[in-house]
Amino acid sequence: MINDRNETNNCEQETDGCKPSALSELLYCPFCGAGAEIVTKKPMLPTGKRDTLYIIRCRLRECGVETLAWYPMGAAIASWNRRAT
Repeated sequence: MINDRNETNNCEQETDGCKPSALSELLYCPFCGAGAEIVTKKPMLPTGKRDTLYIIRCRLRECGVETLAWYPMGAAIASWNRRAT
């Protein structure tokens, strides 16, 4: 059984490697133009250890756009900021 703990991280404090500047690096949602937020998930691994994964999602709940879970946080930000050209 996988146990998830979901937390929205607005990066006001440095926690789990989230630096205050991280939010300023995020581009707006490519679909609706709303801001983005960083969400951390700490799933329980089979070894009993918790590991932090990062998801970037649109702040507008009705939009529903989000990335896959990434580690480290920089990979999640890069995934969110990637745009088709």
